[in-house]
Amino acid sequence: MWCVMQTFTGQEEATIKLCRELIGRAEVEASDVAADTIGRAEAEASDDAADIMDTAEMEVSYAAADTMGTTEAEVGRGTAIYERMICPKKAMLKKYRGEWKKVDGILFPGYVFIKCEDGERLKAALYQVPKLTKLLGADGIGRLTDEEEIWLGKLIGLGDTAEVSVGFIEGDKLIVTEGPLVGQEAFVKRIDRHKRIAVVEAEMFGRMTEMTLGLEVVRKV
Repeated sequence: MWCVMQTFTGQEEATIKLCRELIGRAEVEASDVAADTIGRAEAEASDDAADIMDTAEMEVSYAAADTMGTTEAEVGRGTAIYERMICPKKAMLKKYRGEWKKVDGILFPGYVFIKCEDGERLKAALYQVPKLTKLLGADGIGRLTDEEEIWLGKLIGLGDTAEVSVGFIEGDKLIVTEGPLVGQEAFVKRIDRHKRIAVVEAEMFGRMTEMTLGLEVVRKV
């Protein structure tokens, strides 16, 4: 699942750095606890095995192996608090001294996106930091809906940047041939051919949200 966290506009990368440092410490602590748990399980199994002979000894050995295997599996599932943490970007075309150059901007200013399996565990880890607790408030971390996750995937794919789309106009209809807006023309509210941008409206954060994306219209027929 993708969770989304609000932060101050312009502080997205700083927030990601702080969160990564915090979660890194939490994962180390979880790993240490897991190592202690497995160590105790191994020691207890060893003590039991020393007191029991023949068949009973084998049964204890099998039980110990099952216990340690289960513990290691649970630890393995529990230590990874998140998979990805990004501030989605967008590629835009800007004109400098007569030449168009590609530059990056923030796709959703004031938001950080975190991919994880357990949103509640992620929230618990982040709320341990006083600075983040004040920043996040009571509803500072939310989850994207399935539809919003699909839309995000169409925009940035497996990376973190919505690239510039390319298309043409046929009559009064926009047809996009390259980029994240392929097949998404219905979401385009308006375009500015001179600035090479498209204003897109789609549901995000539980509401209809406008975003500006790069769009190069190569011709009109």
